[in-house]
Amino acid sequence: MPITINNVTINNQLTIINDAGVNHLSPNDGPRAYSGNTEADVNIDGKAYLNINANDIIPANIHALQFNPATDSGWIEYEGTAQNLDITSSDIPSWANTMITRWNGEKVYEETYSSTFSSLTANLDGSSENFQSDLANAESSAQLAATTAKNNILGA
Repeated sequence: MPITINNVTINNQLTIINDAGVNHLSPNDGPRAYSGNTEADVNIDGKAYLNINANDIIPANIHALQFNPATDSGWIEYEGTAQNLDITSSDIPSWANTMITRWNGEKVYEETYSSTFSSLTANLDGSSENFQSDLANAESSAQLAATTAKNNILGA
């Protein structure tokens, strides 16, 4: 049975992997071994967003969380040799809820950017002398709309 956390419905699988790989956009961010921010990869029902800031949320001793709503079961994986902790939906920690909200922010950003940019560029004339500036304006407007939409999710 699906579960809904912070307005996100999870049907099949929730996976949060703390200490994600190095962020190619910010090489100092990623693994704990670096001095930058620790980031997490969050995958909900096969839709993943990578390198989401997690250093202020996920405890340093956590490696991952796996959860399957259909069986109402999952586990938290710890760093090192500590035993995994079995969990049910009632045991999902607050840091996971925050990461789900951050995943939703990334999803809303992507969807808003795509729809806004498509709408603004649908009728542009590629042969127009203003095409490049019109395209740049559409991109800026799409980024602004997407950022606003994401901030609305993260601030909720």
